[in-house]
Amino acid sequence: MKEIGTDSTPRELILRALRDGEKSQRQIEEMLRKEGHGMHRVMLSGYLRGLADAGDLKAREIKPFRLYSLASKEAPDVYDVVGRVAREVDEQTSGDSALLLLHVLFNRPVFLREVERCNVEPPVRFRRVNSPSRIRYIQDLQRLGVEIPRSNILIEPESIDPYHTIKLLRSMVDALLGIRKYSLTDGSGVQATLD
Repeated sequence: MKEIGTDSTPRELILRALRDGEKSQRQIEEMLRKEGHGMHRVMLSGYLRGLADAGDLKAREIKPFRLYSLASKEAPDVYDVVGRVAREVDEQTSGDSALLLLHVLFNRPVFLREVERCNVEPPVRFRRVNSPSRIRYIQDLQRLGVEIPRSNILIEPESIDPYHTIKLLRSMVDALLGIRKYSLTDGSGVQATLD
């Protein structure tokens, strides 16, 4: 068995393994093993997560599996960006953060399916909403290519913490525009030096 790095980088091997479509980590591991490249599952998991965070791979979760595919070169949609920001802030509460961001950005209640599209943990701090505009929301989202089952619930955050909201929005703008490098503070409010 060849060790990783003898003729290709792990990134190249993983991208090559995903050329013919979406695969689970186990399927990728088996494919690499068949090609004679040994990689421990923990190491592979780290590479997959890193490639997904870098935007080279798209990861989606279908319990109990996480499926990976090559990321398209088209611009990420709002759900991708919101999910990435929510996971970066705190993986465990990513569902609640994604719900809060979507609620603030869209200025309306959010379907649970929309939070699921962000590829985050399920939200836990929410309340159900009965909106007379529910059917119109579903139709409008369908026109945008977002399929929402008619039985899907509408939800909104239990509460909105303005400081947490600003932190999430700031992280989202940074994810889109890379503004953190222009900041004169280190995130704690203490001025840092410019290099």
